[in-house]
Amino acid sequence: MSDDSTDPKSIPEHRKMAIELFNHTWSLIDLKQRTPDQIDEMIHSAYASSYHWLRGGEPANQARGHWQISASMSWQSEANQPCITPLAASPFVRKLVSRIGTLLLATKP
Repeated sequence: MSDDSTDPKSIPEHRKMAIELFNHTWSLIDLKQRTPDQIDEMIHSAYASSYHWLRGGEPANQARGHWQISASMSWQSEANQPCITPLAASPFVRKLVSRIGTLLLATKP
């Protein structure tokens, strides 16, 4: 069941994008080790997949999308990577943080 604001003609395209992004996210999840860029990509692709599931998926797809976001965030923390805000994700802030410590970063306890 898609969002009421979704044009019914666009639902197949949203489903296609959701599936591709969901599978791409899994390919990153399946890596034994991830670079910081791969972790960012994993999280962004999980969010993007979830967006498309909200526009063209059923409730079960939408629930899996939400699960994949939280799992990606969890694996990010388990990999001892920083859990960062969108502001902290900018190259400027990353460079600043690398110089002055963990100003905007928090890790999983």
